[in-house]
Amino acid sequence: PVSKKTVRFSVDVTMHRVLLNNGRTMTNLQYMQWIKGSPRSTFARFGNQKVNGRLFRWKLNKKTFRESQVKQFQQSRVYRFAGFQFYLQIYPKGMAQAGFVQPYLHVVRMPPKVATVELLFAFYLNEVHIGNRHIDVFNGKLGKGWGDLTLPADLIKWDDPELANTDHLTLDCRVNILHVSLNSVAWFNKEVSSQQQQPQQIPSIPIESERKESDDSDLNENEKMFKTWLTETVGLQQYFALFVKNEIRSLQDVSEYIEEKTDLTEIGIKAFAHRAKIWKNIIKLKESKQTNDDGNNQNDTQN
Repeated sequence: PVSKKTVRFSVDVTMHRVLLNNGRTMTNLQYMQWIKGSPRSTFARFGNQKVNGRLFRWKLNKKTFRESQVKQFQQSRVYRFAGFQFYLQIYPKGMAQAGFVQPYLHVVRMPPKVATVELLFAFYLNEVHIGNRHIDVFNGKLGKGWGDLTLPADLIKWDDPELANTDHLTLDCRVNILHVSLNSVAWFNKEVSSQQQQPQQIPSIPIESERKESDDSDLNENEKMFKTWLTETVGLQQYFALFVKNEIRSLQDVSEYIEEKTDLTEIGIKAFAHRAKIWKNIIKLKESKQTNDDGNNQNDTQN
């Protein structure tokens, strides 16, 4: 307006990544080793805040992994992050290249008006200590993975104590959104028409059927503990089905994936007071987990 003497300009800043070690970018393995020695650093995995956006952690059955044939794959559950939906896929004996372990990241759903998304993503197979990161553009159709020749399957030492004493392998995938391409500016405009405000219809994807809130017979132990926490500690049991609908099924999940209070709005919790109450208890849960982790690390050091 003419009567105004100043114009207010706002900008949102998101930290995507940092350069450490005198400006050299760390490999995923170097980063994992560094954070163990610097647990209190701003850039380490302090609490639930991670330098590389969101962590998807997937436990793979070791027996199934070892017995897989070429072009046979395993597929994770669906993960949700910033309006996107992802899943992981792994070919233990290879797909494009026989004899090589090949993990893939798939984007199966994007927010309305988003055409493509550029991601920085890193895979890390914990028990094997092999990692790789990559930047690529996803359009919701094709999955992207690490280099075909990154990990030959026959290099996995199954008789190594770390592998011999476990029944699973853990695949970590860290995802950081770098850039999105839009097919309409209306996505950013709050004053759009009612017709524009309708989200685009995206075909549903095959995920595990939702359970009825009142039926506990099919719940596993982690889900029962999570529901008990919501009921007795938080006092808001009515949101259990909503968490399950968003693939949050355990105390580990809620501590891992609810990184900000606004995430509760994203999964559908509308009441301000309820969000505040749940978030307050999630913070306590994160602090308790961090205290336990610090205690375990101290015991490991002493041993």
